[in-house]
Amino acid sequence: MSWSVLDYGSLYGAFLVERIRTFGGKLPGGMFSTLDRHLHRLSRGMDLLHIDFQAVLPQFPGLLERLIELNRELVDREGDVSLVIVVSPGSMDRSEGGVQCMLHLLPLPWRRMKGWLAEGVDLVPTQIASGAGECLPGSIKSRSRLNYFLADLEAAEHGDTSLGLLRTSNGLVSDTSVANVLVVTSSGEIVSPPKESIVVGTSLEVVEMWLRERGDSVVFRDVAFEELASAAELLLLGNSGCAWHAASVRGESIGTGEAGPVCRWLQERWVKEVGFDWVGQALRAR
Repeated sequence: MSWSVLDYGSLYGAFLVERIRTFGGKLPGGMFSTLDRHLHRLSRGMDLLHIDFQAVLPQFPGLLERLIELNRELVDREGDVSLVIVVSPGSMDRSEGGVQCMLHLLPLPWRRMKGWLAEGVDLVPTQIASGAGECLPGSIKSRSRLNYFLADLEAAEHGDTSLGLLRTSNGLVSDTSVANVLVVTSSGEIVSPPKESIVVGTSLEVVEMWLRERGDSVVFRDVAFEELASAAELLLLGNSGCAWHAASVRGESIGTGEAGPVCRWLQERWVKEVGFDWVGQALRAR
């Protein structure tokens, strides 16, 4: 397998990426399945990058299932994995062909996930800007994520369970490298930074739907870093860890430091929807 050095992905970082995880060694199906959401986001990115690959999109579910079965022994040994789709526009030398696409497996970060679920995360506000909605539309997911890498390098100095919290160009809360952030205020309001200021995750979209079903709503508004200290809960929503909590912000405890009622409800709902105890699985990981 090779990727041309003349490819626009190699030259400009013009890669689109989607990650879908398995539960119990299978892609989640039924009403919960987020695969359609991932493929819809990928389709939007293809339109933006002028990638003529839309006709292949309907084949991706079958290709991902085939990827799992070809690697069944590895998937069973790992417990679960991420499935990754990478697409780039192709080579600047048109004689080399058009669009490049690859599907591959990626290990789930079990050790980190166990810490996230057992202890919670320490969020570390950084000076790094996410650029979502400014440099790139927040409605697509690109693999050009050096800013998130730099933010997590800074956060790693604070401990294994720390995550860098990026900001908007106006100095407001944005997101992390692996998750969107939800704030549950002391008055019970559930708040997210505006969709224009974050990479809009499929997990956030699903959680917004679930909360709406139970009569709650997510308020999308600017969130100042100063608000985080007084939050009742800080939730993180992402593809690998699904839903977990931030126990602290730069070492200062949030609430009791334990997962709160909204976080626990979301985890229970997630387990029910996928029909698999992924929480217990992660907590048992070595």
